[in-house]
Amino acid sequence: MDQGTKATELLYLGDSLRFAFEARVLGHKQWSGREALVLDQTAFYPESGGQAADRGMLADLAVIDVQKDKQGVIYHLIEGRLPPVGTQVAGQVDESRRRLHMAQHTGQHMLSQALTRLFDAPTRSSHLGESGCTIDVGGPVLSLDKLFEAEALVNEMIDRDLTVRAWVPAAEELTQLTLRRRAKVSDNIRVVAIGDFDLIACGGTHCTQSSQVGLVLLQSAERYKGMTRVAFAAGQKARRQARAHGDALRAVARHFKCRAEDAADHAQRSLRQSQESQNEIKSLRMRLSDELAHSLIASQTAKIISADLGGVDQEVLRAVGKKIIQDPLRVALLCAQVQSGLSVLAMRGADSQFDCQDFLGQLFSKLGGQGGGRPDFSQGRLPAGTDWLSQVAQSISQKQ
Repeated sequence: MDQGTKATELLYLGDSLRFAFEARVLGHKQWSGREALVLDQTAFYPESGGQAADRGMLADLAVIDVQKDKQGVIYHLIEGRLPPVGTQVAGQVDESRRRLHMAQHTGQHMLSQALTRLFDAPTRSSHLGESGCTIDVGGPVLSLDKLFEAEALVNEMIDRDLTVRAWVPAAEELTQLTLRRRAKVSDNIRVVAIGDFDLIACGGTHCTQSSQVGLVLLQSAERYKGMTRVAFAAGQKARRQARAHGDALRAVARHFKCRAEDAADHAQRSLRQSQESQNEIKSLRMRLSDELAHSLIASQTAKIISADLGGVDQEVLRAVGKKIIQDPLRVALLCAQVQSGLSVLAMRGADSQFDCQDFLGQLFSKLGGQGGGRPDFSQGRLPAGTDWLSQVAQSISQKQ
């Protein structure tokens, strides 16, 4: 029998804080088309159960992924030439990454228990990823207030420094245990207990005391496939996020020259004032558009009205054009000065036969501009310095 097909002894099950170990190379295998190392034993946790794989070093080579097949064989994907079969190699698990995963996994157990206990919202699935952690829970839709209540219960249990115990109970003992969720396997069921707060079957890596989780911080909640998807952070990530949030809050407080606890009120007041200012600006733009349009209509009796509106913005330029062509036979040929040249547009009324697309297209071709549109509306840019009124007058006279 190929030794490389034997189930790998999992050292992390007995001691999640074991980061250094030695092992014998049993074989070289393939995983997803890549060479992988199979050992007789390992402290590296493979990707499974929603938890990411460990990283670290094997025989002084970087471990870039760890996977497990259905037979319990662990595949170590490493960078570099694989050491020969039969040799003894030293392994070193990345301690910082492992501790983060332990905190995330233990924190997830506690959050799942809190949501079940408080709101009868059982966890259906979990994902403890590189970029974030989520659990999908059933039951009623959970408000943020309820989620914060669960968060508070979890952090209370963290502060109690509960002992985390992992073991494989005998069959008789197992029947007497009330697990939060039914085990997915039937043999060698490993149980993880967090004090008397939570009890569940799990093969992952966990803290040895709840205090090692440090902090669980809820991030968001949204409806997802009939469930509530709850995003959270734990351990190092939660502390980094809390620091980032604190820094952002202090920056806002400095901007408003207020205390951090008053920053939200100042920000809301500023947003209201900004909205009021925007509404006032919009009203002024509309008044300006009305006055410009009325002035142009009064001063130009022809159905084709042309004008250079100076430095008005695009919104005013279009608004003036729309007011001009309220007369279905009128045409508006307008421009405004912008940093890159002239912003130009041509608009016609509903009963006019003027071809705006063709008109501007000829000017673009002649003067080196660019743009496009339809026969009833066209727009674009012309080079700076273009005498718009002169070019319009010349083009119209040629058409006539």
